[in-house]
Amino acid sequence: MKKLLLVISATFLFVAHVNAQTTAPNGGFETWQNKILIFNPLSPLEVPTSWSTFDSLANSLNFLIGQTTTIQKTVTKSTSVKNSGTSSAMMVTKTFSSLGAVPGIMTNATLNLDASFNLTFSGGAAISQRVSMASAYIKYAPATADSGSFAVEIINRTLGVDSVIGSGGVQFGVKANFTKVDVPITYIATNLAANLIRYYFTNSNDTVQNSSTLYVDDVTYTTTTGITEALMNDIEITAYPNPAIDVLSIKASSDDELLFELYAINGRVMQTKTFSKTTEIRVADLASGLYLYTVKNKDQAIIKKASITIAH
Repeated sequence: MKKLLLVISATFLFVAHVNAQTTAPNGGFETWQNKILIFNPLSPLEVPTSWSTFDSLANSLNFLIGQTTTIQKTVTKSTSVKNSGTSSAMMVTKTFSSLGAVPGIMTNATLNLDASFNLTFSGGAAISQRVSMASAYIKYAPATADSGSFAVEIINRTLGVDSVIGSGGVQFGVKANFTKVDVPITYIATNLAANLIRYYFTNSNDTVQNSSTLYVDDVTYTTTTGITEALMNDIEITAYPNPAIDVLSIKASSDDELLFELYAINGRVMQTKTFSKTTEIRVADLASGLYLYTVKNKDQAIIKKASITIAH
């Protein structure tokens, strides 16, 4: 059974690696939630909201094989090491008593394990157009001769069936500081629409040693029209009052520097302002009507899109 579990772990890495030849929530890993384990409800796993890890499956299988309730966590929240915001996702290989060394595995898809121990994936983040590039900020301290990986799939959901229409992936070595890693997406010859994007991260592809540590933060994607979207709608942005008369107030649940842009309905830029936490935009001189606005992070990735009405 131990060998079987290692094969399952390897299957995940194989999927992510072979796909190199795939606006979702929580790409900044700001929000986390507890996942209760059936065999040990008093020791829940803390997982990033809207993401899946292999920890739940690994701990359940480890319990079934070895009857041990000791919880191992390969993916945890880091508040001390992050690229921005309050936290990042830290991935470290852990040794399970019955399974051996299991690398950290994280995806925004849903992990499924069938009766034959085949690992499959479903779901993902909804997108409305094709993606040309996926990106994430990575910090990586590998064990000797180890490497991490970042892979992406673009999914079409015609008639409720998942079809991979685009994919990309990279393997990487040491990243001493947070570094933006880009994954170009290659599409097969098809006119099918892009409906979902799936991300896959793992901290170990080669030696699978406990010392390989991967931090992931600020996940984004860039559409084929050149617009970069952040998977970070866990940052709450409010613009008020709506309708606005003289002054529009902007408030963000983040200390990071952000950029507010106000557009006329024809796309003309009417106001821009850099701010942190809160700011005010004077709109008294603008004509009454419907306007659009975006809020971007330091990498010019859109983290908020909405409309506002100005009425005098």
